[in-house]
Amino acid sequence: MKTKMRSLKKTLGACRCLLQEKGAVHQQLDSFDEFIQNTMQEIVDESADIEIRPDSQHNPGHQADLVEVLLLNP
Repeated sequence: MKTKMRSLKKTLGACRCLLQEKGAVHQQLDSFDEFIQNTMQEIVDESADIEIRPDSQHNPGHQADLVEVLLLNP
């Protein structure tokens, strides 16, 4: 139990230091940037193929392979 408390105190201390150093907003922006630049591509890389099933008036059975995530400015 004491080990868990020490670990929790260390984690909270690290979080407190990070927030004091960068501020909450800057930390959130960095986290979002990390997600957009890296995590989204990792999700695509690890995902199975996505099968597109259009309505019956279209040609059914097409498949889209997601290879690289590219986000552009709006």
